[in-house]
Parts: sequence; structure tokens; C-alpha cells
Amino acid sequence: MNVLTVVPREALELDDSVFNDDGLAGLLIRGSRDGGDWQMAATACAGNSPCGSFWTARPGSVSPDDPGYPDQAVAAAYAWLAGQARDRGWRVLSWENLNDAYDPAERPFFALARAIIGSEGFVPQPGVQYADEGDPS
Repeated sequence: MNVLTVVPREALELDDSVFNDDGLAGLLIRGSRDGGDWQMAATACAGNSPCGSFWTARPGSVSPDDPGYPDQAVAAAYAWLAGQARDRGWRVLSWENLNDAYDPAERPFFALARAIIGSEGFVPQPGVQYADEGDPS
């Protein structure tokens, strides 16, 4: 899969109140495009204001007509979130590509993923492999 370049706009900002007592928080990462590049934003739950955002820049070899282009945007979103989490001492525990939720006519223009992140207070369970320890797809 081709790699899209992540261009940060707003760093991920989450208040401590977003995390539950176990140090877990759920995020939705949504994206859309009008033309070639994706505008992506993370929200702590549906309907909330963005808590971080970025856009993607595609190398010349990437075509926006490629049916895998929305999945490339989700892969870029994972890379962005993993970096943002690592910078804060957090973990990406779960990652799910939700692009299949879109109708085939909409899918080329929208991208969606869901993540569970763990704060510094999260205690990993022995023997469990989390998204940031392997291939999240």
C-alpha cells in the first residue's frame, strides 16, 4: 500500500476527563476529500468538536481514483494517532477501519476509523497484543 504524507494541523488534545477510570478513551477519526487530499480529524465521541486534525498529501504515484485510496487515508490516520499517542506516553490499544460503513458511491470521498487509546494510567494485560505492537489493520 502506498503511504500518504501526514501534514499535522492541530495536535491531539485530550482532557483527563475523556479517559475512564481504567485510563481508556475512544476516538473516531473521520476524513473527507474534495479532489485529491484528505482532511482528517479526531473526535472523542460522535458530535464533539475535533480534538486533533491533519491532512494528507499524496505522492505523485498515488491516484485518488484508486479504490484503496480511502484505506490509505485510514492508514495515514493510524500513523498520525500512533505518533501523537507516543509523544504523550499513551498507547493505541485498538484500531478499526470502518470504511466499509460507507455506501460504495460515498466510499471514495469519506474515511472513518475507530480507536481505543490508553493513557499513562492504563495497565496492560499480560499476553494481550495491542494495536501499537503490530499491524493495526
